[in-house]
Amino acid sequence: MKLTRRTVLAFTAAATLAGSAAVSQAANSKATETRGLDDLYKAALKEGGRLIVYAGGDTPGQQDGIRKAFEARFPGVTLDVVVDYSKFHEARIDNQAATGKHVADVIQIQTLQNFPRWKAEGILMPYKPIGWDKVYAKFRDPDGAYTGVFVDAFSNVVNSKLMPLGLATTQRDGPVAQLVRAHA
Repeated sequence: MKLTRRTVLAFTAAATLAGSAAVSQAANSKATETRGLDDLYKAALKEGGRLIVYAGGDTPGQQDGIRKAFEARFPGVTLDVVVDYSKFHEARIDNQAATGKHVADVIQIQTLQNFPRWKAEGILMPYKPIGWDKVYAKFRDPDGAYTGVFVDAFSNVVNSKLMPLGLATTQRDGPVAQLVRAHA
């Protein structure tokens, strides 16, 4: 199998999502999971075979590839991925916590500042998948309430052939008007 970014993401999603089926059994335990994917898959089928993920993103279908790969690997388990901006998922989760009607099994968003608060409020169930000890310590909660799965770096990028470096910050019309802002 070729190890690409997409393969790694698909495997990470599958491992994490399949592992979430065991969360209810591990909710009061801080031990690391010992069951493999096949055993977790069987447990997920017994629990009803549906997994709901809140995923941060821009367009509703952007996680369709992950969903298709997951459902192909784990037939009988439906993966419902709700893609929306993290700030909207935050509001949903806070509302669900206030009403006691939790929907998502997995929360995969970029705004990490909420996870310590949600942990303190008792919203998150601890779960430490196989390989937990291999995750960089600063990217995981010591009790297993949450784990960072990747790091993105955002920076300014300028095509200096189209726009000389000093121009972007000095002119308000001309080439600077053609700039595209990816996230508001």
